[in-house]
Amino acid sequence: MLQYLGYEEFHFNEQQMADFYSGIKVPRLFDNQYAIIMNEKDEVVDKLYYKNNKFVPIHWKPIDNLYHGMVKPRNLEQELAFDMLQRKNITTKILTGTYGSFKTGAMVVHALDEVMRGNYRKLIWVRNNFNVAGSNDVGYLAGTLQEKLWPWAGPLMDHCGGEYGLQTLINQDKIEIVHIGFLRGRSIDDSILLCSEAQNLTISMVALLLGRIGMNSQLWLEGDVHGQQDSKIFMKSRGVETAIDVLKGNSLFGYVHLRKTERSETAQLANLFEEYLT
Repeated sequence: MLQYLGYEEFHFNEQQMADFYSGIKVPRLFDNQYAIIMNEKDEVVDKLYYKNNKFVPIHWKPIDNLYHGMVKPRNLEQELAFDMLQRKNITTKILTGTYGSFKTGAMVVHALDEVMRGNYRKLIWVRNNFNVAGSNDVGYLAGTLQEKLWPWAGPLMDHCGGEYGLQTLINQDKIEIVHIGFLRGRSIDDSILLCSEAQNLTISMVALLLGRIGMNSQLWLEGDVHGQQDSKIFMKSRGVETAIDVLKGNSLFGYVHLRKTERSETAQLANLFEEYLT
């Protein structure tokens, strides 16, 4: 179970609030960690970003482009995620969360926006192609490498206009789909390397991904680390959780855990099965 969430909640009474803002009693956090300031009524009164021993207000902007229209955070943790994803100084970014928490969507929306604005040459979509635990293997797939990887690009299609939109971006060399097994030896420049379903990564796989990052590139990882590993090997060698523990406090690292399902009320019904799945 994750202990570090990328943010910490502080519940202050009036005197503690005054002491905090006057600088008399200021907690120390990790660099790039967030503070959620709450009053005695558990109302959020401030959302702050901590860097170099200083707290500053978070500052995020909505994403508005051809593929997504206007996209804004729907809850508090998503606001922190938007702020983290938009900070240029953070080059290794991780989002974790339950199904429907918008971790994939937030990363794809931001990455494509960066590419479309010309800040990066392309988005490189990486998957370790494991099926959902208990499902049947699709077997050997015929066709080109892209066609073999296509079944694992579904979450990407959902956020870039479906199959046609994705194929268009691939043809324009703005998106590349890569199997993690073909990354060894590569040096990736001017790109965002985004690995989805990153709970299916071992420690050595995360190290491999980090080692591919070249000039003007970033590594983004997203996944559900609370029970969605699709093989026992990922339960023993928890790459994402280890990365969070090792990298927290590093000036180049940012992380936010998304707690709430925002997909739909129906999707939230899956929470009723939690005690049977643990």
